[in-house]
Amino acid sequence: MGVSALLWWLIPIGATVLAVAWAMYRARPERPTEAIEGMEHLRRMQLAMQRPLPAGQSRSSSTLRASLDRLLRRNAAASAADGEAGPQSGSKGDERQGRGSAA
Repeated sequence: MGVSALLWWLIPIGATVLAVAWAMYRARPERPTEAIEGMEHLRRMQLAMQRPLPAGQSRSSSTLRASLDRLLRRNAAASAADGEAGPQSGSKGDERQGRGSAA
Protein backbone atom coordinates (compact mmCIF):
# COMPACT_ATOMS: atom_id res chain seq x y z
CA MET A 1 0.00 0.00 0.00
CA GLY A 2 2.91 2.39 0.60
CA VAL A 3 4.13 2.24 -3.01
CA SER A 4 0.71 2.86 -4.52
CA ALA A 5 0.20 5.93 -2.30
CA LEU A 6 3.56 7.24 -3.45
CA LEU A 7 2.58 6.76 -7.08
CA TRP A 8 -0.69 8.61 -6.52
CA TRP A 9 1.20 11.52 -4.96
CA LEU A 10 3.65 11.67 -7.89
CA ILE A 11 0.86 12.55 -10.35
CA PRO A 12 -0.16 15.90 -8.77
CA ILE A 13 3.43 16.74 -7.83
CA GLY A 14 4.61 16.06 -11.39
CA ALA A 15 1.71 18.09 -12.81
CA THR A 16 2.59 20.99 -10.49
CA VAL A 17 6.26 20.90 -11.50
CA LEU A 18 5.30 20.87 -15.18
CA ALA A 19 2.86 23.76 -14.69
CA VAL A 20 5.50 25.85 -12.90
CA ALA A 21 8.07 25.09 -15.62
CA TRP A 22 5.58 26.05 -18.34
CA ALA A 23 4.66 29.29 -16.54
CA MET A 24 8.33 30.22 -16.14
CA TYR A 25 8.94 29.49 -19.82
CA ARG A 26 5.98 31.66 -20.90
CA ALA A 27 6.92 34.53 -18.55
CA ARG A 28 10.54 34.79 -19.69
CA PRO A 29 11.52 38.16 -21.18
CA GLU A 30 11.66 38.48 -24.94
CA ARG A 31 15.01 38.39 -26.59
CA PRO A 32 16.55 41.81 -27.19
CA THR A 33 15.80 43.40 -30.54
CA GLU A 34 18.79 43.70 -32.81
CA ALA A 35 19.50 46.99 -34.56
CA ILE A 36 18.66 45.71 -38.04
CA GLU A 37 15.36 44.23 -36.82
CA GLY A 38 14.49 47.47 -35.01
CA MET A 39 15.18 49.52 -38.13
CA GLU A 40 12.94 47.20 -40.15
CA HIS A 41 10.12 47.70 -37.63
CA LEU A 42 10.63 51.46 -37.87
CA ARG A 43 10.54 51.36 -41.69
CA ARG A 44 7.31 49.34 -41.67
CA MET A 45 5.72 51.73 -39.19
CA GLN A 46 6.68 54.74 -41.35
CA LEU A 47 5.19 53.06 -44.42
CA ALA A 48 1.99 52.35 -42.52
CA MET A 49 1.78 55.99 -41.38
CA GLN A 50 2.08 57.18 -45.00
CA ARG A 51 -0.84 55.03 -46.21
CA PRO A 52 -4.20 56.81 -46.51
CA LEU A 53 -6.85 56.08 -43.92
CA PRO A 54 -9.90 54.00 -44.88
CA ALA A 55 -12.97 55.89 -46.10
CA GLY A 56 -14.93 57.66 -43.38
CA GLN A 57 -11.92 58.34 -41.16
CA SER A 58 -9.78 61.43 -41.13
CA ARG A 59 -6.75 62.72 -39.35
CA SER A 60 -7.55 65.92 -37.58
CA SER A 61 -4.37 67.71 -36.59
CA SER A 62 -6.33 70.20 -34.47
CA THR A 63 -7.88 67.34 -32.45
CA LEU A 64 -4.50 65.70 -32.02
CA ARG A 65 -2.94 69.02 -31.05
CA ALA A 66 -5.67 69.69 -28.47
CA SER A 67 -5.15 66.22 -26.96
CA LEU A 68 -1.41 66.77 -26.82
CA ASP A 69 -1.86 70.18 -25.18
CA ARG A 70 -4.16 68.69 -22.51
CA LEU A 71 -1.64 65.94 -21.83
CA LEU A 72 1.23 68.42 -21.53
CA ARG A 73 -0.76 70.69 -19.19
CA ARG A 74 -1.69 67.71 -16.99
CA ASN A 75 1.93 66.54 -16.82
CA ALA A 76 3.14 70.06 -16.05
CA ALA A 77 0.59 70.37 -13.24
CA ALA A 78 1.65 67.00 -11.82
CA SER A 79 5.32 68.02 -11.99
CA ALA A 80 4.56 71.30 -10.24
CA ALA A 81 2.65 69.47 -7.50
CA ASP A 82 5.59 67.09 -7.03
CA GLY A 83 7.97 70.04 -6.86
CA GLU A 84 5.93 71.76 -4.12
CA ALA A 85 6.19 68.68 -1.91
CA GLY A 86 9.96 68.57 -2.30
CA PRO A 87 12.60 69.63 0.22
CA GLN A 88 12.61 73.26 -1.05
CA SER A 89 9.22 74.00 0.51
CA GLY A 90 10.33 73.92 4.14
CA SER A 91 9.73 70.24 4.81
CA LYS A 92 11.04 68.30 7.80
CA GLY A 93 14.19 67.46 5.84
CA ASP A 94 15.14 71.16 5.86
CA GLU A 95 14.43 71.51 9.57
CA ARG A 96 16.60 68.53 10.42
CA GLN A 97 19.49 70.10 8.54
CA GLY A 98 19.05 73.49 10.20
CA ARG A 99 17.61 75.22 7.13
CA GLY A 100 14.01 75.58 8.28
CA SER A 101 12.14 78.88 8.11
CA ALA A 102 12.48 79.40 11.90
CA ALA A 103 16.29 79.56 11.74
